[in-house]
Amino acid sequence: MTDLDFNQFFERITKLTPIKKQIQLANELGVGRAAISIAKQKNSVPYKWVIHIAEKYNLNPTYLITGKGDPYSGIQASPKRVYLLPLCPNNGDKDTGKISVDFSEGVEISLPQGNEKFYFKLMENSMVSTFYPGDILIVDKSKKIKVGDVFVFKVLECKDPLLFVRRIGLGESNLLLLADNATYPPIPYNENRFEVIGRVVGLFRTI
Repeated sequence: MTDLDFNQFFERITKLTPIKKQIQLANELGVGRAAISIAKQKNSVPYKWVIHIAEKYNLNPTYLITGKGDPYSGIQASPKRVYLLPLCPNNGDKDTGKISVDFSEGVEISLPQGNEKFYFKLMENSMVSTFYPGDILIVDKSKKIKVGDVFVFKVLECKDPLLFVRRIGLGESNLLLLADNATYPPIPYNENRFEVIGRVVGLFRTI
């Protein structure tokens, strides 16, 4: 579930889609009326509903959740007619062609290409106090490093994809990869050991 107010979510989709009644929403999502009633009672909306509506009507999921920004911005259709941001594979995932999105119940989408944004599910606790295990991070494939920003890195010496998240810090003579969790030591940045995958620009979090 998100912390999104159900009534706000429903109001936004009635303005942007042909859906005008709750029974129409239930039919679109493939759920019963009871599921809609429960979501309304709990005043919360499952992520997969937001994703489904965003994909079906080419809408911006961030707008559906927050009401901020352009309702249609930031999502481009792929040749497979997928409108969602791709999900980067978690550490140790050997499948580099397609992956399954947890909150879309196994919908397969392509990995990021070009300069687009993508999702990354954080699995470690190195960034606790800012990000937590299970957070879905929104990552911009920017390669430009800036001190203070948070980036996703790939360990180049590992055969399987090993990704981790750190904040860029400044040492006496070099850049450091810093964890917000103080139990993790700083790591000197070395471009021969670590590839910059992208900068963290936002997140989704379950409650």
